[in-house]
Amino acid sequence: MSKAPREHEKAKLIIIFLTWKAFLLVLAYLSPSPGYDTSTVLLGPINSPLPGKLVRWDAIYYSVVASRGYLFEQEWAFGWGYSQLLRVIASFLGTSDSVFPIREAWVGIVVSHVSHLISVIALYDMSQKLFKHKSDALTLPYLASILHILSPAGIFLSAPYSESLFSCLSFLGYSCFTNAMLKQGSSIKKDALYLLSASFMALAASTRGNGLLNGLLFLSEALYCFVDIVRHGISIGRLHYLILIGICGCLVGIGNIVPQYLASLEFCSAEVSPQRPWCEAVFPSIYNFVQAHYWNAGFLKYWTLPNLPLFLFAIPCTSLFIRSSIWVWSMDLQGIDSRTPQAFRAKATRQILQALALPQIALVVLIMSRYHVQIITRLSSGYVVWYWWIAKSLSEIKGIGYGKVAKMAIVWMVVYGILQCVLFASFLPPA
Repeated sequence: MSKAPREHEKAKLIIIFLTWKAFLLVLAYLSPSPGYDTSTVLLGPINSPLPGKLVRWDAIYYSVVASRGYLFEQEWAFGWGYSQLLRVIASFLGTSDSVFPIREAWVGIVVSHVSHLISVIALYDMSQKLFKHKSDALTLPYLASILHILSPAGIFLSAPYSESLFSCLSFLGYSCFTNAMLKQGSSIKKDALYLLSASFMALAASTRGNGLLNGLLFLSEALYCFVDIVRHGISIGRLHYLILIGICGCLVGIGNIVPQYLASLEFCSAEVSPQRPWCEAVFPSIYNFVQAHYWNAGFLKYWTLPNLPLFLFAIPCTSLFIRSSIWVWSMDLQGIDSRTPQAFRAKATRQILQALALPQIALVVLIMSRYHVQIITRLSSGYVVWYWWIAKSLSEIKGIGYGKVAKMAIVWMVVYGILQCVLFASFLPPA
């Protein structure tokens, strides 16, 4: 496809993005409030109605923490990287007389919109690298990017929540990882792309705890390299690659460790008495403790009869995650761009797609066994393979056989996004 049509598709994506966002914001603005919870009102008087409608649920924590820093233990469950970004940007806007964290709320709203748009473009460019496209029909990259705009995360990608920033950083990391994998041979540029990919994923891990799952991309590459060494023997090139991938994996881990370390300095120092229980763990993690202690997260703890409706809410997204991962692991690579040497490209593409499916599957396992299952609808925005499966099913219905399922998935995304927006703005569950 020529450059012009691709740029034309990007322009249309921006128009669709702005239209959908405007629709959700108007819907949120017109939604009844305050709902059954008055937490937002208790923060103080709100002069601007829109931030008041979007600072709901976790957004209250994000905005308040960005305004005055971490104060209570349970606040450390909410993305350190995201709240720090809001705090830094808000500091350039001067002081505010409002008790309500209005500056931080507006900064969060802007960051969410900009991050979401960047992730849409990043997904489009990454998809262009991987999939063959046709000039006479809607392309898979274009369809996948529209799906990300219409993500079931919905209004969470507009409110002061970490989901948009997480998907932005993750997709930028995935894009660098893809570009590095598609480069044949060794080069400084390829190494730099891997390190840049890991850096983006480290920032994502500091933003949301599930960002640590992105390290599975580098673990899978390390296993491939190890198998290659066993089959063909060790060499300088293979050893270099294994060390590089190991460093990248450690970088992702550091993104998760830094917030835990900062929390331990505050709660686990010798001056603090008595110390909190999590300080005595071999690997102290305030995040895991807070999730278990304050929100009752833990192995099968969410498996109760009253929570059955929430499991039903999670079925569509969970099913799409599983089905798209099966597609990746069983695909025959038809439709993959083969403009580079076929053998290398086929192998690299397969490894990329399989690696990107790993965090999806790991998230399903964790969500179903340990966490509050309904949050998978908003966490889904940060993963790519399921968008590609739906887009592939729509663009090649005869070859896939799941066209109807894909269409139903889109209807579900739109309807759920609308209902969720109203519930969220009205402070009603299960938003």
